[in-house]
Amino acid sequence: MIYRERAWWDSSGLPRLGYIVPRLNRAELLVHHTVTIDPDPSPLVWETDQEIKDHMLRLQTIRPDLDLDIPYNFVAFITPTGLVICEGRGIDRTGAHTHGHNTVGLATSFAGNFEAYGIPAGWVVPELNQWFRYLKILCVNLGPIYGHRDFAQTACPGNNLYVTKPFWSWAPVEEDDMATLDADDLQKIEDLFIRVLRSEASGEFDVGGMRKDVKAIKAAPPGGISVAQLEASLAKKTWR
Repeated sequence: MIYRERAWWDSSGLPRLGYIVPRLNRAELLVHHTVTIDPDPSPLVWETDQEIKDHMLRLQTIRPDLDLDIPYNFVAFITPTGLVICEGRGIDRTGAHTHGHNTVGLATSFAGNFEAYGIPAGWVVPELNQWFRYLKILCVNLGPIYGHRDFAQTACPGNNLYVTKPFWSWAPVEEDDMATLDADDLQKIEDLFIRVLRSEASGEFDVGGMRKDVKAIKAAPPGGISVAQLEASLAKKTWR
């Protein structure tokens, strides 16, 4: 994950908008999507720095009804090598993203349309959580993590992103669940995770069930359990 300050992308000369908010007043994290996509064969993957800079400048003026600035505190770009988080209004300013939550909430918006397209990589949510942990250090009173649709009649942040909400967390990683997994085990979980997210099923993950499956892989004989076994277990336990 890479963080880019506003000066990295903002060549517009437009002022940073929003009122100053004490960090102790921040109590919520919010996830959005911009709906706007990368106009190439990989609409959710931003391959170059210039694509990211150009898109941030576009977002700065795309909603004049919300004034001429990025409405979000931060914008997250999925790149071939990890997340790039760009500063929008920033950590210390009010946003213009969620009615009634622009002061207490810090909004990170993913660049893309996650209603139309699926998450392209299994590492996206873990890196998002890494970002949330960083924000929690800076704003110690942060609590729940919401999607925009939790507060408004909207599809935002898109169903393909919102379905991962049970995994959003600023809590430390549970080392006892993950520390001894080898590369093959992690690949099995990532591949399966992506396939389940892209399935037609509706519902939410049972996080407890997923952790049991992770522990089952660790306890299995050398070579782990097969993907088919893991799929069968998930099919029974992880969709409500």
